[in-house]
Parts: sequence; structure tokens; C-alpha cells
Amino acid sequence: MNGATISLDDVFVRQGEEMGTDRGMFIIALSDDRAYGLSPLAYVVWYMCDGRIPLRTVVENISENTDVEPSIVERKVIEVVRELLRVGLLVRK
Repeated sequence: MNGATISLDDVFVRQGEEMGTDRGMFIIALSDDRAYGLSPLAYVVWYMCDGRIPLRTVVENISENTDVEPSIVERKVIEVVRELLRVGLLVRK
């Protein structure tokens, strides 16, 4: 991605398979030898990116369910999406 613009209108598709949890991290495997531990926020973002809803809906849902201001959630979600794209756990639809 290298700093490409991420819009709240973008739709992303999660990659990998959920393997369980370990010490509060959600383990997602991309292959037999590549797995990642996601924080709860990163996991929610990854899970909600089902290829059907825009990032805006992800932000709104997280904001509503955590009572955190949407602008703060938006900033954090975009950071998470950038990292998930970088490691291959998300692809842009």
C-alpha cells in the first residue's frame, strides 16, 4: 500500500483463517507458516471487512458500541487497515 489513501468509502476483504486466541490476541493464519496476533480492535476491523460494507460502517459500528468519538475511531481504524493491508490480512475490493 505504501501510504496510499484510504477512504471511508473503500471496501476491504479479510484474508486468512481465524485460529483462536492466545493471551488476549486473536490469531489469524494466512498460511501454514504465516500467522499474526491481532489486538481486539484489529480483530474487529479484520472481521467486519467482509467485502460488503464500506469502512465508514466499520467506524460507525465501533464508535456506537464503544462510546468513543467517531473521529478517534476513524483514525485508529485507518491505522489498523494500513497495517492489515501491509501484511496481507486485508485486500481492497
